[in-house]
Amino acid sequence: MRVECCIFLICLVLFSLCVSAEDNSTAVINDTQVINDTEQVIDNTTQPVINDTPPVVIEEEPDDTPVREEETLPDEVELIMMSDFVPKEFRVGDVQFNVKVKNVGTVKMENLAALVSGKGYSTYDVISIDSLKPDESSYIIVMGAFKERGNIRLTIRIGDFQFYQDVTVIDPSSVDDNKKLEEMKKAEQEKKRNLELLSKQLDDMEKNYTSLETALHDKKVNKYDVSEISLADLKASLRSARASLAVDDAIGAKASLSRAEDEFEYQKGKIESAQLIKRSFWDTVRNNLLLVSSTAGAILTLVAAYELLKKKKESISTKVVKVKMIFGKKKIKKSAKNEKKKGRKDKPELVSVEVTEQKKEESKGLHEGKVEEGTQ
Repeated sequence: MRVECCIFLICLVLFSLCVSAEDNSTAVINDTQVINDTEQVIDNTTQPVINDTPPVVIEEEPDDTPVREEETLPDEVELIMMSDFVPKEFRVGDVQFNVKVKNVGTVKMENLAALVSGKGYSTYDVISIDSLKPDESSYIIVMGAFKERGNIRLTIRIGDFQFYQDVTVIDPSSVDDNKKLEEMKKAEQEKKRNLELLSKQLDDMEKNYTSLETALHDKKVNKYDVSEISLADLKASLRSARASLAVDDAIGAKASLSRAEDEFEYQKGKIESAQLIKRSFWDTVRNNLLLVSSTAGAILTLVAAYELLKKKKESISTKVVKVKMIFGKKKIKKSAKNEKKKGRKDKPELVSVEVTEQKKEESKGLHEGKVEEGTQ
């Protein structure tokens, strides 16, 4: 009976739960708003919806850029560029010009030579670049000859790369080139003066660099924080200026010298404003401990050396005494042997003397005994 009552109660509870769930679902459906293009249903009432605004359509512009797969560049890239060419005006005859090359790749390049060709031009000697690291620049010196005047385009081939340069060639014997020749002479004289001035400025800047290097070293020794100070860029600019002057490149030398002056002032200010490295209490204690330990170690070493020398001295003196004793014993033995030998030689004489004395004493005793008997 109890089991049947329990089953009946369980069925009643399940039935009530189903009825409540049904009522909730219908309430949710009635409160839901349904929006169509022409009508809107709210609380079971239908009303027309008027929408006068036309829909806005955004048209995307077509992208004409072709879709390419991601290009992967190799780790090692050999790439150079011709950054300068001096001079650009020549006379008919033997000439020398300088091709400035910069390594814009990622690997060091070696044996860079220039093959130059052009109308009426021939090359007879080339001084190549032995090696060129990434971001470095240097000059290829080319010597040749022009046979005719005019504006000539030169083709310059360096390894797998090809460049072009337009130059002007004049003929001193030509009347049309007399004016141009005068202008070239004036330009050469001005260039020579500029090169002399730049050379003097470079000498002064190199002296300043040396003094700056000394100041940086002193700051390091005196425990100043100079970790962010570097003179590498200044040194590179000075080298570039010197290389430009070697090939009479006044423009390149002036640019490098300007960079060097700016870098010098910047690094000089950083060195002058460098601060002392602050040490903590434990750093001071550690340094003092190191000093004390090193001093104690030195003292212990001296004491050990003294004790060692002392022991060596004692051992040496002991050995000397032993040697003396050994030599003394040998000497005593030797003297004893000599005395024995001497005693053997002197023994008969001593025996005879003793025997005679004994006989005398015996005879004397006998004589005295006889005398006593007579008196009696």
